[in-house]
Amino acid sequence: SALWSQGIFCYIPKNVTIQDPFLHLLQKSIASQGIFGHTLIIAEENTTLTLLESASSEGNANDVAPSLSHRTIEISAGQDADIRVIEIQDWGPDVNAFVTERTTQDRGSRVQLSSAIFGGRLSKESIDVNLVGKDSEAEIIGVFIGQENQHIEYNTRQEHRATGTKSNLLIKGALLDDATAVQYGLIKIFPEGQQASGFQTMRNLLLSEGASADPIPILEIEADDVQCSHAAAVGPVDPDQIFYLQSRGIPKDQAQQIVVRGFLEVATTDISNNEIRTYITNLIEKKLRRSTESEEHI
Repeated sequence: SALWSQGIFCYIPKNVTIQDPFLHLLQKSIASQGIFGHTLIIAEENTTLTLLESASSEGNANDVAPSLSHRTIEISAGQDADIRVIEIQDWGPDVNAFVTERTTQDRGSRVQLSSAIFGGRLSKESIDVNLVGKDSEAEIIGVFIGQENQHIEYNTRQEHRATGTKSNLLIKGALLDDATAVQYGLIKIFPEGQQASGFQTMRNLLLSEGASADPIPILEIEADDVQCSHAAAVGPVDPDQIFYLQSRGIPKDQAQQIVVRGFLEVATTDISNNEIRTYITNLIEKKLRRSTESEEHI
């Protein structure tokens, strides 16, 4: 907080619906820069808002003095509020990036937090949703592509503190070269969280022998009338899918791109805004194309 340099305060009064999404751009222009941001959203009863935060920069992985980005996004969602925040990270390879997202949600509120990670040397997302109002809902969507020696980490917490609350986590990523990823997700249902529903899905594609991923889903349930499940998977692209596409005359590299693209785009279909969804899809295309070009160059 002492080093705060930029951010947004967004207050939405009762019964206000904002149709068009807000766009917050963050960029870095010099080496060894510190970027400290704080976004605060306070949404009163029956309000609607979509916010896109996009962070990007050029950079060199061999920079002696790397840069640091630390951002916090806090959301207070009132009764029946509908808030969507999409956070896209495409920093240069010299940036160590940390993002903390927290929600506090009242009765009947809905919050969707979407995170797309494509850049940075080290990237860690800490996402906590706190469902304190009856029938409140939260959705966490994560999609990432890691390459070279990138490390990408999600640390999520879904807390159910009221009756009928719902939360869903879906993280999908693809890793190349020596990239690594960790997903540590906790669903915590308190005794007062009866009739809650909490779900977790973490799936990782390994596209090279040096890549690795560790999905760690955890359930802590203190109520007896709930629905909870988790699924985690790590593995290579299905060779049968590659073979099928090759049998149709598609080269192996292109076939792998098609399979990976389809695998990741499943995680973006729940993003309601078409323009934002297309923007993320184009970044996925760009990242996959860049990785293929690098392999051809080598």
